[in-house]
Amino acid sequence: MSQPVLPLLPARAHSVGPAVGLLEGPDGGVVFVFGLATFSCASADQAGRRLPAVQLVTTRIASVAELASAFGVNEATLWRWKRAFGSAGVVGLVREPPSPRSSSKLTEGLAARIVDLEAVGLTLQQVVARAGVSTATVRVTSRSQAPAGLPAEPYTVFGDDAVL
Repeated sequence: MSQPVLPLLPARAHSVGPAVGLLEGPDGGVVFVFGLATFSCASADQAGRRLPAVQLVTTRIASVAELASAFGVNEATLWRWKRAFGSAGVVGLVREPPSPRSSSKLTEGLAARIVDLEAVGLTLQQVVARAGVSTATVRVTSRSQAPAGLPAEPYTVFGDDAVL
């Protein structure tokens, strides 16, 4: 008498090569290796999501191409994770917030000056020239200073549809 083979992955799991499956949901994900739940992580856990990819590449359970596709990254990113893990361990898999290349020129006083210049009715280029900042800085300042409940940018109404 022959017994049917049990499936190695849950029904909704994404197959990653012959041995691995990935099941992701809004709360996080689970990685299955030969049918066993081997790794799991919460949705906000960057290192917990990257670690299985790195360890599966290192142990050659799945290929770089298969894992990169399953984890939604390119192969270069997966190699970067592997290098970071090799040099710093799990801590290397935690992305640091980008540091500013230079200190910001936008102080509270300068932001207030930009708002005042706009309130007088100057054009964007005139505000840029008088404040000594870029157009992007003026736009960001204008949006951040918009009153609550109002759109930060002007909008146009076409019939019943508003285009922001």
